Amino acid sequence: VEAAGAAPLPRCAHTATFVPARCVSGFPDGCVLFFGGHSGNTRRLMADLQLLCVHTWTWYTWRGPPIAIPRHGHSATLVELAEGRSYVAFVGGGSGIILDHPDDCEEYATAQLVDVASLAVRDDGT
Repeated sequence: VEAAGAAPLPRCAHTATFVPARCVSGFPDGCVLFFGGHSGNTRRLMADLQLLCVHTWTWYTWRGPPIAIPRHGHSATLVELAEGRSYVAFVGGGSGIILDHPDDCEEYATAQLVDVASLAVRDDGT
């Protein structure tokens, strides 16, 4: 299946998290949320967020303010709470080019939550 819309830039070390329709409006069969990673052999760290509608196979790019700290090599999971709120949690990862500049690399011991209903970010569970 070929998706419509502007596809994300090529990248690696990103995450892709399925968000079911019950958690996000406007996507009748849910969507896949793509976040972070790097391109250019880790020379460009990414913080953009893209959504792939699995009903129409159309790409959408979040056009609001930056939602999270740029990171690659992180993990992500969907968290559904009893009150009907849902978040995608991004945990760990880091920045830097370990092969070129190992002293400039940083590993993150943080988590960020993206509210899938409003696409607003909350740092470290606050």
